[in-house]
Amino acid sequence: MNSVKQWHQALADCGYAENGGPVQFPFSFITTDRRYFITRFFFFWPFFMLFSSIYILSALPVFIGVPTAIVAWGSLQWIGQQLLLWAPLNMKHIHHTPFMAGVFGATLFWTGERWLRKILPTTYTISPFFNLFFVISYALTLWFYTLAMTEDPGYVPKSTSRQEQKIVVRELISKTQFDENNFCITCMIRRPLRSKHCKRCGRCTAKQDHHCPWVNNCIGINNHRHFFYYVLAMLAGIVFFVRLTLIYLTERPAGSAETCTLLGPELCAEFNKDSFTVLTTLWAALQLTWPTMLVFVQLIQIARALTTRENMKGHDHFSAVAEVVTSAAVAGTTSLEGAQVEETTVNGSGSAPSRRAHNHPRKEGLWQQWKTLLGLDTFLATAMYGSRAEEVVAQQRQNPWTRGVSANCSDFFCDPAPVFGKRQTGQGLLGGQPIDWTAVYEVPRREPMLASRGGYQAVGADGEV
Repeated sequence: MNSVKQWHQALADCGYAENGGPVQFPFSFITTDRRYFITRFFFFWPFFMLFSSIYILSALPVFIGVPTAIVAWGSLQWIGQQLLLWAPLNMKHIHHTPFMAGVFGATLFWTGERWLRKILPTTYTISPFFNLFFVISYALTLWFYTLAMTEDPGYVPKSTSRQEQKIVVRELISKTQFDENNFCITCMIRRPLRSKHCKRCGRCTAKQDHHCPWVNNCIGINNHRHFFYYVLAMLAGIVFFVRLTLIYLTERPAGSAETCTLLGPELCAEFNKDSFTVLTTLWAALQLTWPTMLVFVQLIQIARALTTRENMKGHDHFSAVAEVVTSAAVAGTTSLEGAQVEETTVNGSGSAPSRRAHNHPRKEGLWQQWKTLLGLDTFLATAMYGSRAEEVVAQQRQNPWTRGVSANCSDFFCDPAPVFGKRQTGQGLLGGQPIDWTAVYEVPRREPMLASRGGYQAVGADGEV
């Protein structure tokens, strides 16, 4: 059948040699747990990659440094990819590893190192408040980044026994709801509304927003607020760091009088004062792109009580844009590109949503991959339909979760769960009322409120108090 090559590849993917014998993991002298080693390696490897690239660019002339840095980065990434030959099946691609989280972690580390060793000693007497604001922003970024990355995003509990699974299956069959929309065949559990099974995490996440490669974790009910504060603090921290760098350069003595190829004399002199710090600042400033777009998108979604998945596919019905934006679900990012899409609608009776799956396999180029990681297409799509007032109104009418902009924002920002700690799994607010998103199988009915002497109280469906 001329399939020897495919057979050998399958053996290699499963950790076997071509003769069928097991392949010895090359780093077994450190640990025999391949997943543990590869996860840690791909998180810390970008620390060295980023340092090497910036050092080369700062030490060599631009016409030599740029190609050398590109070759160095590509070579170091190739070395890392060779390690993926021994990776588990679900980590065979570099984007399925913590590599992107490591890129941000490296940026955070080297930014802090530059500030502590170079900028602070020069600027602490000149700009004490900017340094204080930067320290606060940096600490908040690190704290919320760690929480968003390590916290349980809100995994839906699995059944503890086969008997429980049988009971759930029988119940769904009796309600004619035993399908992939209401039952996860991977986790073998009933799927709550607004939940999603993440292929990267291998679990169903309650009220899943998206899977973020920058924190290597799902963003769900448990860590969504931490994720938003992490992005917001990072945005402020970068602004303060850039400002401090400019103050630092004005206090530094003039650099060498070397002739620059691309920069003018003044810029060349500033660059030569501390080229490593300047390049680190430029790299950090580049990070302003995706956080700015992400904050914009997240604020709109919070005000509408929508997750990224729902915003991009479930409640927008303007054909051309909807076909483009409904591909974020299984792509594993906040971006739009993906291979499989689920379109969700909720009927008026409050029953479980029905979903329609579409398969749109496509090949991604380098630009498309980075556009996906940065969330640029999501930002543009949100801005496009965000300006369509009539469609937004229609979307709000079809959204069963909204309780008004004020109540939606209050549910998110005024949640009683600890801001600097971990919340109880699945617990949140809907219209100011506690709700367990790991056990929501029907859309909660909105109860009208009547004013009374003591405040407001719910009114029954028939209008009687």
